Amino acid sequence: MKTINMEYLNAQHDFFLCALIALLMVVIAVVINLLIARRLNNSAELTEVETKRIVILNKIMSGYGVILILMAGVTVYYLFTYIQVSAQFK
Repeated sequence: MKTINMEYLNAQHDFFLCALIALLMVVIAVVINLLIARRLNNSAELTEVETKRIVILNKIMSGYGVILILMAGVTVYYLFTYIQVSAQFK
């Protein structure tokens, strides 16, 4: 019977935690974008203040998109680390 190495458990933990955080970030981005889209559907009724808020939210979401891309890269890195470590114990 093989013993489970701590390196394997750490790699598994890192990958699943990173994937869970990335998934949560995607859900947050979708919700914010849906709120913006819903607000833009009533664009004839927008005031100047609401228009400024939407512009600010769009700028925030573009920065958030960059963070999501970086998070996806980190998730892929941890996935490959997990695959590499798990291959050592087969």
